[in-house]
Amino acid sequence: MSFSSKQIFHEHKDLVHHVAYDFHGKRIATCSSDQSVTVWDLNQNGVWVRSSSWKTHGGPVWKVIWAHPEFGQILATCSFDRSAHIWEEVVSDNDPERQGGRSQQKSGPTTHWKKRTALVDSRSNVTDIKFAPRHLGLMLATASAQGVVRIYEAPDIMDLARWNLCQDFSVSRYRCSCVSWSSSRFHAPLIGSIHPTTCVITVDRSWTLIISLGRVHTLSSLLGDAFSRRPWLISLTPF
Repeated sequence: MSFSSKQIFHEHKDLVHHVAYDFHGKRIATCSSDQSVTVWDLNQNGVWVRSSSWKTHGGPVWKVIWAHPEFGQILATCSFDRSAHIWEEVVSDNDPERQGGRSQQKSGPTTHWKKRTALVDSRSNVTDIKFAPRHLGLMLATASAQGVVRIYEAPDIMDLARWNLCQDFSVSRYRCSCVSWSSSRFHAPLIGSIHPTTCVITVDRSWTLIISLGRVHTLSSLLGDAFSRRPWLISLTPF
């Protein structure tokens, strides 16, 4: 098997911080220090075409992620401006004051991305965001430079302007740079976070630290789906 690379993200005017595929692998979202988010679609010829681009946040956009398509076309972004934003792709109403970039497609319905809400509870840079597995509902975890992890939930997926802060907890006195959900259906919900050490946190009425590991560089997956009485961390890359 061979791989080839192709530069397509030439639209940004500054550093590209994050690239995220959607569930089906046919859409890509990118974000940059130029405070912009860009969405790319794979056309029938196998070419990535920019479909939308817009500016957001008051600082570099650090991460962009897709929700599961079961909930619609939803993006979340986070930034050094201490906030996370929730975006939804909607059919355009020909309003020139739209918030998100308009689709570049020549035919078919025109869409744009609309900001549904801004989550502004953090008192420091929001360093990472992750949607929960779909069986837990539409939930979002955020990590901050103050070492705080926050859990949000949309109680009504038809009203994305309303997100409840379910809980926030401190995992470190230092910067928390990465957060990841367990994908397992056979254990209580778990979250892993990275700061100087790696923490695994479970929920039983409230979120509780169950283990703290040594220093690691990345945390890419947490808890496989295998039947087991014990949770295991996988895909850890040590320093």
